[in-house]
Amino acid sequence: MQVYELLSLIPLTESGDAREEVHRIISGHIAAAGGTIMATREFARQRLAYPIGPHTAGEYDLVEFTAPTTGVAAIARELSLEPRILRSMITLKRAKVRAIGAEVEAMERALEERDRAAAVKRSAAQQPTATASANAQPESIENLDAKLEEILGKDMV
Repeated sequence: MQVYELLSLIPLTESGDAREEVHRIISGHIAAAGGTIMATREFARQRLAYPIGPHTAGEYDLVEFTAPTTGVAAIARELSLEPRILRSMITLKRAKVRAIGAEVEAMERALEERDRAAAVKRSAAQQPTATASANAQPESIENLDAKLEEILGKDMV
């Protein structure tokens, strides 16, 4: 079986439950054609370059799946008939592309982890140390008045 990618466009006017239902429909069509889903992810939510009917914004979803070659045409046909899917496109994912994609995803995860560690380090550096305030002795009112007179001068009475 070959590895394929399905990019689908779902209108943003649909509620979250309706979008989940569309995802279940897509999964059902892939399973009915004898395929299995390897990975899914929301690719992007954005404004469309041009309106498709009354829709001006959409959610792009990317589904990576395996299926027999004969089943891909059936999946594409069923998705084109689904009214809640604005556009869909199925492409063959080559082995070299899969390897590069895995490397890119590993690099993205490493960068996210590095950024997360740097944010934790920054937040730890910004927090004041508790030992300095714990060791400090409270000053008496007389000492504070004396310091204030020193600073302002003895003109203030």
